[in-house]
Amino acid sequence: MSVPIPIKVFVSYSRKDKDYKEELLEFLAPMRRNDTIQIWNDKDILPGEQWEDELLERLTTADIVIFLVSPSLLNSDYIHRVEIKGAMERHKKGELVIIPILIRNSDFAESDFKTFQGLPSDLKPVSTWEDRDSAWLNITKGLKRVIESIQKKKERNTTTTSVGNNPSGETMPDDSTVFDKARTAIVNTKMKDGIELLMNYTKINHKDRYNSLLLLSSQFNALKKDRELKVRRDDDIDISINRLKNSLFSIIDNLEKETGE
Repeated sequence: MSVPIPIKVFVSYSRKDKDYKEELLEFLAPMRRNDTIQIWNDKDILPGEQWEDELLERLTTADIVIFLVSPSLLNSDYIHRVEIKGAMERHKKGELVIIPILIRNSDFAESDFKTFQGLPSDLKPVSTWEDRDSAWLNITKGLKRVIESIQKKKERNTTTTSVGNNPSGETMPDDSTVFDKARTAIVNTKMKDGIELLMNYTKINHKDRYNSLLLLSSQFNALKKDRELKVRRDDDIDISINRLKNSLFSIIDNLEKETGE
């Protein structure tokens, strides 16, 4: 009998809703202990870690992203710009499932989540239930159905995957050449060229890195648009671009270690 593949779950929430997040984690504890799921939220960032790099890495490898929807979450520019947009990009490509959980009365019908099937049943906010435990039990049952569906899909994919490191038969570029060219492009502020080089390299054998690069590419395009529309200060945009550069350099460093360069 095959061992079930743990489903990676990313929880996005506003700090003002921390108590709701803790209640959700309590109800998901049995699935976490039996390795049905692996849950990540920003509480898991260790001292000394680059918090944004860690958050992006987890977001781009998640199977499910849960959003605890409240006025506070919908009001967060960072969550909207990074977490919601990043999850939406991967959802469009069929790479993850988005599950909104309505925890406080919000204008859900006008939000980014209006086309998604949310929880609890009938989208009755958790805060309005007389018995909050009943609300979380309702949510847990809904999540279980999604998790079981994803597990079955993963098991089918594992069974049918061809043996071999490069089943597509595509010609792989030389590692060191790609890394050098990408670094040079990024240093010379040709971010788009550097990202494209790395995406072409990683799309075959480094799917996790490829997903990370997709998210970084989306963020870079959003920053360019913000600069053109002058909706943010240039200094703030430059800081965000430098963070993107550091994330790209980190990906290159990790790829070099993995390929023995």
